[in-house]
Amino acid sequence: MRTIEQDLVADKNVLAVFYGGSIGKESTDLYSDIDLRVVVRDAVFEKFRENKKKRAANWGQVLF
Repeated sequence: MRTIEQDLVADKNVLAVFYGGSIGKESTDLYSDIDLRVVVRDAVFEKFRENKKKRAANWGQVLF
């Protein structure tokens, strides 16, 4: 999660990042996934969305 946060915070087009799901509720267990919410500038939304799988590959082993 630290790698994800560092990558997104460094992006000037990212306005906010927060966790949803069990992480956001602080009720994780061994089977919890990461529900990540990212708020970006309107002007780059489509490009950001189209490249989300490429970006996630930079974070290490990502299932989907």
